[in-house]
Amino acid sequence: MERRIMDKPLISVIVTVYNLEKYLDKCVKSIVAQTYSNLEIILVNDGSQDNSGKMCEAYAKEDARIKVLHKSNGGAVSARKAGIEVATGDYIGFVDGDDWIEDCMYESMARMCMEEAVDIVSIEDVREYADGRKQCEYIRLQEGVYKGEAFETYILSNIIDTNHFFQWNIPMHGWQHIYRRELMKKCFEQIDTRIRRGEDMMFALSCYLEANSVALIKKPFYHYRQVMNSARGTGTKKNLEGLLYLSQRLHEMAQKNERQKVAVQEQIRQCIFYTILWSAYEVFLSKEDDELFPYGVKKGRKIALVGAGAFGKRVYHRMQEFGLCRIEAWVDNGWELYAEQGLPVQSMKVLQEVDIDYAVIAVLSQDAQKQLVEQIERKGIEKNKIKVINQKDMTEDKMQVLLERLEEALRSV
Repeated sequence: MERRIMDKPLISVIVTVYNLEKYLDKCVKSIVAQTYSNLEIILVNDGSQDNSGKMCEAYAKEDARIKVLHKSNGGAVSARKAGIEVATGDYIGFVDGDDWIEDCMYESMARMCMEEAVDIVSIEDVREYADGRKQCEYIRLQEGVYKGEAFETYILSNIIDTNHFFQWNIPMHGWQHIYRRELMKKCFEQIDTRIRRGEDMMFALSCYLEANSVALIKKPFYHYRQVMNSARGTGTKKNLEGLLYLSQRLHEMAQKNERQKVAVQEQIRQCIFYTILWSAYEVFLSKEDDELFPYGVKKGRKIALVGAGAFGKRVYHRMQEFGLCRIEAWVDNGWELYAEQGLPVQSMKVLQEVDIDYAVIAVLSQDAQKQLVEQIERKGIEKNKIKVINQKDMTEDKMQVLLERLEEALRSV
């Protein structure tokens, strides 16, 4: 039965705050200044030790739409759960306290709620880097409203592009969407507070799998500040534990789902592989292995490792630890920055000088992989010597092995 179309729905905006006095003012002011005024703004101070809590109280005195919750530090999941408990809006969305939004964002999203009565409205975002760089995360599906069969066949089957590894067609950040309150509460109750990374992605995915309609708006309204955070390492027991719980819950979600079952299971399987690769590559590679997973490169081969980002660093250090392959060169287009950090990273030009069996691309972005393949070919290296992540190895059996290795890593911490 078609839901009643709303007149100016109330949107609850939950802002999680932890030691963000440097950024909080820009965030809150961008919400208060929205051209759509029917907002309930809930600031959740998650045990901040700086002036963030006092700032929240000051904002509440200036705007009657603002509510403040103070709680002991428990992480993003517990902070958002606290906000959801008191939210009264027809729709609920998140904004992180160090980000900011365009002033027309909620007006554009509310219009879809009023006109189409959809379960979810999703937008694009811009990653904002400290050095001034900007990177838009696009919705790669057609803009529009999808309900019923169109939602089932076009949206649920295409949240992730499974033709290559790895690309979101609809980015699954928690704050990139607003959700009908009943849907949000049902899905968020299933999120384990012990999950410390990937909780946004898991929650957004679970909402999509429970929803029946969505509006996609291809406009980058949300500004996602890229802040280096040393707490994001994965070597601690809590982080490894959280990664295990995340992987297990995603796997359970795939098994229980009955809508577009084959397509959804493949998407979630890739999602699990991606999450562990990005967060804890060390569980992928064991000294007993006879090949470099997930590239299919046999032990002892001479390689050039291409990419020195977070994933590239993990691959390099793990291979150095086990001596699985002979690294003849480690290269990156931004080599100078990494060299300044004391890493043995060189210019891509070195590829024309080294004797290698393979160039191994240690980058997770599908778009970046494609660009690097083209660049490496221009250096004279044959395409059959260029190795990208081999998604054919990402089977159900291999995933079970990885989950077992993750449990082993957790026991050894």
